[in-house]
Amino acid sequence: MKSLKTVVFVLLSFTVSAQVIDANWMFSVGDTAILERVELNELFDPGPGGVDVVWDFSNVDMNAASTPYSIQYNNPEAYGTNALSQTATLSALNSSSPQRILYFDFNGEDLLYLGDSLLNGAKRIYDTPAIQFTFPFAFNEEISDFYILDFFDNQGNLGFENAVEITRTFDGVGTLITPLDTFANCVRIKEELIVQPLSANPRRFETYSWYLNSLRNELARVSLEYFFNRSFIDWQADEGQVVTNTQDISKVEPVVRYLRNGQFFAENLSGQHSVTVLDALGRQLGSDLIEFNDQATYFALEQVPMGSGVHFLVFVNAATKEFFIHKFIP
Repeated sequence: MKSLKTVVFVLLSFTVSAQVIDANWMFSVGDTAILERVELNELFDPGPGGVDVVWDFSNVDMNAASTPYSIQYNNPEAYGTNALSQTATLSALNSSSPQRILYFDFNGEDLLYLGDSLLNGAKRIYDTPAIQFTFPFAFNEEISDFYILDFFDNQGNLGFENAVEITRTFDGVGTLITPLDTFANCVRIKEELIVQPLSANPRRFETYSWYLNSLRNELARVSLEYFFNRSFIDWQADEGQVVTNTQDISKVEPVVRYLRNGQFFAENLSGQHSVTVLDALGRQLGSDLIEFNDQATYFALEQVPMGSGVHFLVFVNAATKEFFIHKFIP
């Protein structure tokens, strides 16, 4: 692995110099990001980089958004033990299709991406850990890396390899306007990816991500796939939708309602679940183990301190590790 961190040029105002991504921005166990996605059959303009930029995406049609999905951060062995979990310090379950478990190693300075696996056991593993961030990461700094990405089937057989060249740049500070809200003082990270399959032409991808005070708090992401001439736009999810990691469309969705004073009602849940309460920033407020019987179940989380505003309940089935997330306001 060859990596390089450079400063393209230095012209920092006070506002920009204050926007430094450091280790305090790291996500941690218990954090949950909830997103929804729009697919466009064209290359979307992500706007310019720079200082005091206004990125106005308020006219993007969110009616075409798919079912929300989540990225839930956990201990490396939360979803089983394998070659990736044994060297990771953190994992994340991405519930979008296809569901993937992501594995990271964070040593206090470098955030490294080790690879990921599907729930059926198929894996993508980097020959050496891929650098995501080196902290601190300041405006106009650039991180580059090169690695080989190996694809293994669920029997452990090597399928094929891709050579990958990646450059990540802290290229913007400003205000992001989405169809849902306006966010001042956010930062933008630009990622350029060149994927070279061994038996095909190289493919180019660009991703632009906007963050506010935390890598978990990803406000929006624009992904450009030049080979397919299409774009994906991901936003933080809007009000009250259930997020589930099951792909069985015949399965009846769980129903959860907040009653009052820490009391809840649930149905279409079966078996023992860990139930965790998160605040709007993804911070864990408390949790409990609760047995559900697939019919109407009333349960209480009276000892969990809940203030005003948006909260989330994260349900994880103790046996299957399937989960879903319910958004509520106490």
